Amino acid sequence: MKYDRYSYRLNLRGIFFLILSGVLYSDFLFAQDRPNLMVEATRISGEITIDGTMDEPEWELAPVISGFQQVEPNQGEPARYDTEVRVLYNDEFIYIGAFNRDDPGEKPRVRDLRRNFDYFQNDLFGVVFDTFNNERDAISFQVTPYGNQRDLQVFDDFVFNRNFDVVWYAETVRADSGWTVEMAIPWSSLRYEEDQGEWGINFVRRHRRSNEESAWSPWPRAYTAYRTSYAGKLTNIEPPDPPLNVRVQPYGLVQADRSYSDNRPDLSPKFGGEIKWSPSRSSVVDLTFNTDFAQADVDQQVINLTRFPVLFPEKRQFFLESANLFELGNLQSLKPFFSRRIGLTVGGEPVPIDAGIRYVDQTGGRSVGGLLMRQRSSEFSPASWFGVGRYQHNFGRNKRAGFMLTSRIDENANGSGFTQNHVGNIDTFIRFTPRVNLSVNLSGSYDELEDKVGHSGDYWVAYRDNLIYAGLIQGVVSSDYRARSGFVSRNDVIITSPAVNLNWRPGWRPSSVRAFMPAVTVFLYHTYSDLTFQEGYVAVRPVGVEFQNGASFGYGILTEWQNLQIPFNPVGIEIEPGSYRYFQHQMTFNSDRSAGVSISGIIRHGGYFDGELTSIDLSSDLNPTPYFSAGMRFIHNRFRDLGVNSESRNVNLIAPNVRIALNPRIQLTAFWQHNTDLNTNSINTRFSWEFAPLSYLYLVFNDIHPFGDEGLSPNQGNQQAIFKLTYLKQI
Repeated sequence: MKYDRYSYRLNLRGIFFLILSGVLYSDFLFAQDRPNLMVEATRISGEITIDGTMDEPEWELAPVISGFQQVEPNQGEPARYDTEVRVLYNDEFIYIGAFNRDDPGEKPRVRDLRRNFDYFQNDLFGVVFDTFNNERDAISFQVTPYGNQRDLQVFDDFVFNRNFDVVWYAETVRADSGWTVEMAIPWSSLRYEEDQGEWGINFVRRHRRSNEESAWSPWPRAYTAYRTSYAGKLTNIEPPDPPLNVRVQPYGLVQADRSYSDNRPDLSPKFGGEIKWSPSRSSVVDLTFNTDFAQADVDQQVINLTRFPVLFPEKRQFFLESANLFELGNLQSLKPFFSRRIGLTVGGEPVPIDAGIRYVDQTGGRSVGGLLMRQRSSEFSPASWFGVGRYQHNFGRNKRAGFMLTSRIDENANGSGFTQNHVGNIDTFIRFTPRVNLSVNLSGSYDELEDKVGHSGDYWVAYRDNLIYAGLIQGVVSSDYRARSGFVSRNDVIITSPAVNLNWRPGWRPSSVRAFMPAVTVFLYHTYSDLTFQEGYVAVRPVGVEFQNGASFGYGILTEWQNLQIPFNPVGIEIEPGSYRYFQHQMTFNSDRSAGVSISGIIRHGGYFDGELTSIDLSSDLNPTPYFSAGMRFIHNRFRDLGVNSESRNVNLIAPNVRIALNPRIQLTAFWQHNTDLNTNSINTRFSWEFAPLSYLYLVFNDIHPFGDEGLSPNQGNQQAIFKLTYLKQI
C-alpha cells in the first residue's frame, strides 16, 4: 500500500498525557521504603559438610532470619510460605543454610536441571550480596530444590551478566513440608574491599506453584532482587586476607571432521587452557591459550524479515565473564564493542584464537578492565589483534561515568603492514531518584582501511514504578562510523523510540488476574545526514493480561511504514523501492510455563510491504520431571502476493529439542533445526559431565546438511564429533 509521506507523523500528545497521568497517579502505588534489616554474621572454627541436612551443631549458633514478605503478588504482606535462613563463615567459606516451607505433600516445580536456570519458572532460594556495600553492585547465588545452581552479577539493577560462573557448592534435601539447602561460597569466588566489616545482603524465595516471590528485605515489585539499596546489612563480617588464589583449567580435545563428499574423517587433537589469578581481593587476571569453545551452545536460527542483520548473543564462557563491564550502549543495534567479533566470522564460522589476557579490578568506587586477544589468520579473516581498555568511576550511590577505548589491528595479507580501527567511548549512568534514571553513551571512530572518522551516540531516560514504565531511547549513527570490534546494524540513521507499559492492578479485577498490562511502543528511523524518513512502526497493545499462575495473553495492532531506497529481497522475493504502509494484528499468549505441559506463541497477520504475511511462532514444552524435558518450536511464515512478481511462498523453521539428566551434573541435550529458508538441517547433540566443580567431560556431535532441490551442494554438508576434557584446579 502506498502512502502520503506525511502520514507517518504521530500525535505524541496522547502518549505524553498517558505518561504524565500515570506518573501522578502511581505515587500512591509505590511501596514505602522498609528500614534496612540487619543480621550479625556468626564465625565458626570448624567446617560444614555440604549435604543439605543442616545437622551440624554450628548451625544452632547462628540467629534465624525469617519473616519474609511478599514482593508478588501482594506486596508487603507476610509470605504465605516463610523461609528460615542462617549465615555462618570461617576462613574459607561463607555458609548459607535455609529451610523453605511448603504445603505437606506438594512437589516443588523445577523445569529441568540446567545450570543458570530460568529465574521466573522454577522454585528457588537465593542470596544477594553487595560485597562493596555501595548499594549498586550485586552478586547472587541461587539454587532450586533439585540442586541446580545459578549465579550472576548485576550493576545498578540495570546491567546483567547472567552467565557469570564461579566455584561454589550447594546441596538440597526435599522433605514433606519443604526443602532444605546448604550453600558454601568460597571467599576466593567473591570480590570485596579490605577492612570492610559490613556488606549488603538479601535473601529471595520463589514459590512457583503459587507464583509467589518473597524476600527478607523486600523491594518494590517494579524492580528486581538486585536493587541493593533495598537490601539488609550483614555485620561483623571478617573476610580473610587473600591467599594465593590461582585457578588453572587446562583442556584437551580430539575433533573429527568429515564432509559429505569424503568418507574419511580428519582427526585433529588440540590442547590449551585458561589460568585465573586474583592478585588482590578486588582484582582478577585471566589468561587463555589456544582458546576453544567446542562445547558452547549453538545459535538458534531465525528467519530474518527485516532489512538489517540480526544480533546473536554471546555464548562462549571466556567472553561472558565480566562482559557487563565492557558492554556499552542502550540500543541492541549499536554496540561499540561486541565480543562475537573475536574468534567468529559475521556468519558464525569459528576462527582460531591463539591467546588472550583480561584484567578486571572492581571496588566500591571504581572499575578498571582490559582485554587483549590475538586471532589467528584463516580463510575467512586476517590475523588480528583486539584490545579493549575500560575505566568506570562511581559517584556516590547513584551516579557513574567512564570511558572505553577499543582497537582492532588487522595484519595485511601480503605482510606489508597493519590496518587499524579505533573506537573511543564516554558513558554515564545517573539515577536521579529511585524511579528515574538516565544513561548516555557517546562514541567516535577512526578506520584506517576506509580512512573515515565517524561518531555515534545514544541515551535512555526512564521512569519506572509499580504502575508504569515510561521511557525514551534515542540514538544516532553517522555514515562514517566504523566499529569493527562492535556491532552496527546500520549507518547514517537517527533512531527514536518512546514506550509506555502499565502494570495495572485495580481492586475489581478477577482473582485469577494479577495485572492488566496495556502498552505502546514506537520506533522511528530517519536518515541522519538529511533527516528523511526511512521506516517506523507503532505497536499498540490495548489488551494485555498477566494471570496469577504466570500465564499471559495480549492483543495488539501494529502500524508500519517503510521507505525503501534500494530493492529488498526477503526469503528471495524481490520488493521494489518505494513507500509502503501496512497494518498487522498480533496475538501473544503463554500458559503456565512451570507446569508439566506448556505452550506459548505469537501469531501475526496483515500486510507486509505490498503483499500479505501470516506469521506463526509456536513453542511447546513437556516437563513431566526435572530429569526429562522436551520442546518444540515451529515458525511458519506465509507470504502472499508479495513483491515485483506478486509471489507467494511458505517458509518454515522447525526446532525440536530434548534434555535428559541423571542429576544437575550429568546431562544429555539434543537440538535439531530444519530451516526451509536456508534449505538445511542441522543437529547438535551434547553430553556433559561435571565431575568436579567447573570441570567437565564433553561429547559433542554436530551435523549440517542440505535438503531439497534448492539446497546447498552436497559437498557443503559436514559432520563433526568432539571429545573434550577440561579440569579446574584451585591452587
